[in-house]
Amino acid sequence: MKCAKVLFSLLYLGAALGLVGAQDITLVAVVEVWPPYRIEAEEELTGIDIDLLQAIEYELDVKIEIQRRPFARALEMIRSGNADIIPGIAYTEERDEYIRYSASSYSVVQPVFYARRDAAPQIRKYEDLYNYRIGYSLNSAYFEPFNSDEELTKLGLSTEAQVLKMLELGRVDVIIGTDPNLAYDIARANLSGELSQTAYVPEPNTPLYLGFPDNGEHPELYRRIDDILQMLIREGRVQSILESYR
Repeated sequence: MKCAKVLFSLLYLGAALGLVGAQDITLVAVVEVWPPYRIEAEEELTGIDIDLLQAIEYELDVKIEIQRRPFARALEMIRSGNADIIPGIAYTEERDEYIRYSASSYSVVQPVFYARRDAAPQIRKYEDLYNYRIGYSLNSAYFEPFNSDEELTKLGLSTEAQVLKMLELGRVDVIIGTDPNLAYDIARANLSGELSQTAYVPEPNTPLYLGFPDNGEHPELYRRIDDILQMLIREGRVQSILESYR
């Protein structure tokens, strides 16, 4: 009996020490502004992904520090293990080499093309895109065959805001983005009266995941976050977050 009590005490102490250790850890989440998932506010970021990370932080009982970084830099921090979470990440084979994706997608976005109102109706099928200069955001994944199509005339820029500006200036004829993100940016730039979605709309949606580094320092916490995400989805809490930004 004494041995059992000693063993129980040791197990309890180990669990307590483990909890304290977890509470001392700060996980780093890297994000870039991408409305409505990450919205730039006056004092801090808001948006779907920010609310989701805060819900995970509460359930995990581990601090998650949100750092704003350009998307390419955020990917590199995940690749090198210098960040722990990247939200709103789409799957690509290249990223799969260094990112462990959450088991469940928590949202989807729709790839869309926009052009000036006079040109938009003329783009009715994928093949029509070969006649235009297309602006896109570097390091973004849209859909196949667009991602790997080297026959298209494509101009890559660092951010979707820059892509939109190039269309406004006439440097490109068409831009690709995702809805609801691109529609949000167009409305914010007061360009809704000048630009329209093309008649051609790609069929596939793009699922969004949480991404963790394959070589990160806290694999057990990443597994717990994955479990928490699935719980939040089952309980309808993720859906509530999504609906609050529509």
